[in-house]
Parts: sequence; structure tokens; C-alpha cells
Amino acid sequence: MRKPRFHQKLVGLIVTFLFLAGCGAPSPVVLATPKTLPVPSLHPTPTLSHTLILTSTNTPDPVLAEKAATFFEQDFEEGTALGIYDDYGNWSISVNTTGNHVYCNNKISQDWQSFKFGSDTWTDYAVEARVEFTEENADRSVELYSRIDSAMDGYRGTVNEGWAGLSYYPPVKSLGGSSFVTLANTWHTLRMEVFGDNIQFSIDDQPIANGVDNQGPRGSTGFAVGPGTKACVDNIRIWALTQDGQIASTSPLAKYEGECQYCFLDQEGPSAPVPLSNTYGFTYRSGDPREKITLDENFTVNAGENVEFDNKIILIKPVQRKDIEVFGTLTIKDSLLIWLQTDDDQTELRIKRGGTLIMKDSYSFWGNSYGVSWDYENGSTVFLDHFIGDPWTTINGSVNYTAINYSTVKLTFLQDTYDTKVQIANAHLVWFEIFPPEGTYKFELPAKHQWEDWNISSLWPDTTVEVKDSNIYEEDLSLNPNTHVTIQDSPGGVGIGWMIHKATPGYVDCELKNMGEPGSGNENGKLYANMTWDLPCINSSLTLMNTRLEKVWPHVWGYVHVKVFNSNMAETENAGSLGTLEIYDSAMDGVYADGGGRIYLENSSVAYTIDVRDQNSVVYGYGVTGSCQFVTSAGGAYIPLEKPGSPWQ
Repeated sequence: MRKPRFHQKLVGLIVTFLFLAGCGAPSPVVLATPKTLPVPSLHPTPTLSHTLILTSTNTPDPVLAEKAATFFEQDFEEGTALGIYDDYGNWSISVNTTGNHVYCNNKISQDWQSFKFGSDTWTDYAVEARVEFTEENADRSVELYSRIDSAMDGYRGTVNEGWAGLSYYPPVKSLGGSSFVTLANTWHTLRMEVFGDNIQFSIDDQPIANGVDNQGPRGSTGFAVGPGTKACVDNIRIWALTQDGQIASTSPLAKYEGECQYCFLDQEGPSAPVPLSNTYGFTYRSGDPREKITLDENFTVNAGENVEFDNKIILIKPVQRKDIEVFGTLTIKDSLLIWLQTDDDQTELRIKRGGTLIMKDSYSFWGNSYGVSWDYENGSTVFLDHFIGDPWTTINGSVNYTAINYSTVKLTFLQDTYDTKVQIANAHLVWFEIFPPEGTYKFELPAKHQWEDWNISSLWPDTTVEVKDSNIYEEDLSLNPNTHVTIQDSPGGVGIGWMIHKATPGYVDCELKNMGEPGSGNENGKLYANMTWDLPCINSSLTLMNTRLEKVWPHVWGYVHVKVFNSNMAETENAGSLGTLEIYDSAMDGVYADGGGRIYLENSSVAYTIDVRDQNSVVYGYGVTGSCQFVTSAGGAYIPLEKPGSPWQ
């Protein structure tokens, strides 16, 4: 089960649909383990080539800095390194003699050992980390990075025994340095500040170098230890600066906040897409120089195959209903995907067992009004690093999933999720749909539209879901038969899906009443102090306590007869010829009948679409209102009625 089409599509958009017909006048439309990024060995210590008069850094200690300007922190106290990209697995969390959690390289090497954090789009900021050399070694050295691009070109603050300096690499360009004595088993605080063309490096608040250079205008950050060095890192912090080096007065995270999901795209740079006018969808910017390639539904990545797209505009233009399947490794970097389908989910992206998807500094958007889904199947691996897009994605089975650096996370966890590891850090948007397994559960959901941590580690077998410092945008729960859920103290709102189905012969009758309040003025849902809805027909129930119900979406199939009264729905669907669905005095975004499904609507409004497809699928309507579009295909039909009453009564 994926996120309902219109519940996802219509929340916080920056563009709108062009509707073709009102519901009162039907006008049918007939449809035809991730591969790591290599980190090169770093340069030898630069020599001091000139002398600078050093001044104090412009930024005070970050503890005293404006909290609003801080946009990345990691102290490892939760036992995880979310947001840190350790390319070769050389680093791990240790607990030192004081009980403090620190991040240390596992062993001494003859090469540089590094990790990265942050986004290649960052420009003006200060980065700080505490560092301890844990062993005496005359050749010990460490480096703090700033404005590092995907090729590892950028600025380095280097600390050796008795000397420290600032440089750009490659090739090596010294920006200054001075003597500095380091001691083993002593913590030192390294800080780099980059703003405009200014690059500054300090240790323990002692200025080391002030440089002026324009080779690296933007980039992420990182840290490395040199050959023969054992060291630990702690208390990493990054905060925003203005172009003149002052602490930013507003948070750089503010652009991601609010109802609009993608309004910040105009601040992402020339590689980001732009919205189409007068319809839903996005496209590439005029003058984008990247090569355009076209893929259709026959594109496949075979097992053992590595396919990489770098700096491309990729147009997905299927000609028939078929999914793109990835059994090997698909890597997409610095690219834009635009999906040009002729129907919802005409071609999904499926990461199959043993398959890996890596998305870095890339975008993926619908190119028209037809929704896109990606499925991560049992045994797959997904790594998203500054990936922004609108496909709805689903975990099915056991999946290894990571999303960092202001990525988009729209993710369904099906009830058969197991042995799954999900790590999310600094996501610009987190929207979960949670299917609990059979049983009885109580939830208290985090506040929405705030940067929060969220841990879900006891719901599915052998599964951990860790969210750190991420913008919680929406929260949905979906119930199956034999599932009982209580949600308490969640006034920010929750959407509820209800899967009403029965696979074995012998019909049951189900009724849902008074879920939300239909009608205008109720877009934000209804707050319930204590309310229970019970469906004994499938042994399922929902209780809300001090919780706001936004919308509900019943999905029906099998040996059930379902009636819904006076409810506010995102969408509803009858998928199959066995069951029936009747809806009275309600409001909904969309109605879907397929596989021979039968639906009856009475005195209800439909905002966007009545979609009827497949032979013998039919939607009957009496007193149906709304500005919706009618879509029929493959023998499906919408039939307006002159008097009330379902045809199968």
C-alpha cells in the first residue's frame, strides 16, 4: 500500500490542478550496502609561504551563538553517528573513561582516514569540532574540511605536531599558518569559518590563519586523520554566517519550514527544477546545460551491474505500464529526473532484492499531474544524500535505508517490515505512513513542522528507525484487520488509513461514522478529546485522545460490504469485484474504483477526481458535488442517478 494519491499530492503544493469538469457535469477522460564515494589521500602538510597579521575570529564560541543559526550538531551521545558519512567504515563510536561518547578511527593506517557531513550546496558557515590525539606519535596530523565538493576539492585546516595551517587543495595553495603545539590525550577545538571569499582557521580560539580565496564557493564539511594517527572527534557543530562573517540572524533551516513542501527550490541553485505553470509538475530550468537523456519502462539494472548517471537531465517517458527494476547498483549524482507518465504509477522505480539505489545532490519530480512511486523491496539498500523529490516510497520487508543532508523522506512502512535499519538525519521533510503489525498499540506522535528526533524501534521485528534533527512534516497511520491503535496527545494532527478487507468467503458488514467533519472550513481536521471507532467486522479499532484527526482514507476489497457516513476523507477506493462501498453525506478528495470495484456516492462532495478503470468497475452518484475531474478507462464507468439508493440494495 502506498500513500493515497491525493492526500500526498494536494498538501502544501506550490502549483494547482486545472480541473476539466465539475462533478455535476461528467466529462469522461479516457486514458491510454551502498557503494561509497571514494575519498582520495590528502595532500602533504603545506609549508608557510607568507606571513599574515592574524585577527580574532568574527564568530563567538558556538555555545554562545544564536541557537537559531545552528543547523547541524552531533555529539554522539545517542550512540549513533547520524549525518556522518564514513565512506570506508573506518570510524566508530567509543565511550571514553569519563563516559562520554566520541567518534574515533578504528585503527592506525598508512593512509588518510576521513568522513564527511553536510551538503555540497552550503556556502557561508562556521564548522567546529573537538579533537583528541589518543596516542603519542611525532607524525600525527588531522584536518578539518570546509567547502568540500564531491571530488574532495576544498579548504583544509591542518594540525601537525608543532604546526598548523590553512590551505586549498588540490593543487596545494597555502593560505597561512603558525606554530601550534598539540598534546596527546588533550582535547583541542578546531574551527573553520568560510564567508564570501574569506577563510579562517583557529584552534582553541587562537587564530591560525586568515585567508582570501575564491576557488571554493560552496561545499560540505568533513574531518580526517593522517597516516600513523589515532584520534577521536566530538561535539561537531555548524552554524550559519552572513557574507561578512557575522552570525546569521535567521535560521538557514527556515526556508524548509511551513506548509509549502518545495518553495525553497528557487534557493537550491541552477540544477534544481522549476514548477510548471497552470498544471501540476516540474521541469528543468531554461538554459540548463546538462545532457538530456530519455529512459522508458524497459530500463533495467541487472544483478552485478553498476550504472551511474552524473550531471544529467533524465526524462522518464514510459509507453506502457511496466516498472523500472534495479537488481544491481544505480547511482545518480548531480542530476534531475523528470517523470512524464500518462497515468498514475505507470512506471514505478523498484529496487529489488540485492539492489542498491544511491542518490546524491539530485532531484526527482513529476513532470505532469501523474503521481510517481518508488518501492524498496525486501533485501534492498537505499542511500539518499541531499536528494529532493516528490515520489512516494515504500519499504517492503527488510531494507537498509539512509537519508541525510536535507533529503526528502516520504516513506510507508508496511506491516511486514522486519530486520530493517532506517537512519535519517537533517531531512528537510519527513512524512511517514506507518502500518503497525497485528496487535494493540499506543502512539504519541512528535510535533509537526518542527525539527525533531523520532525513534521507532519496537514496532516491527528487529527494526530500528532513527530520525535526528529533521523537519517532521506529516504523520499518518494505517490500520489493517486485527489491529487496535490508540493515539494520544498529538494535537498537531494525524491522517488515518483504514484497510477494510476480508480474503475468505462469507461477507461481513462494516460501518464507519463521523470521522472528522466534512465541509468547508475543516481543512485542519477535528480535535478529539476521547473518541473510539470500532470495526468488529475486521477486529480493528481506533481511539484518539487529545488528538486531531485530519482525514481518513478507507480502502476496501474482498468479502466486505462497507458503508461510510458523515466523514472527511482524503480519498477512498474499492479495489475488486467482491466487495461494495457506499458513502453518504461525506467529503473526499478522490474516489477510485478498479478491478471491478463498485462504489455508491450519495449527497457527497468530491474535490478532485472520480477515477474508474477496468471492466465492470463502476461509480454511481446521486447528489454528488464538487469541481472534480472524471477519469474512466478499460471499461470503467461513472453513472449519475436520478434518485437515491444503491443499485445493489
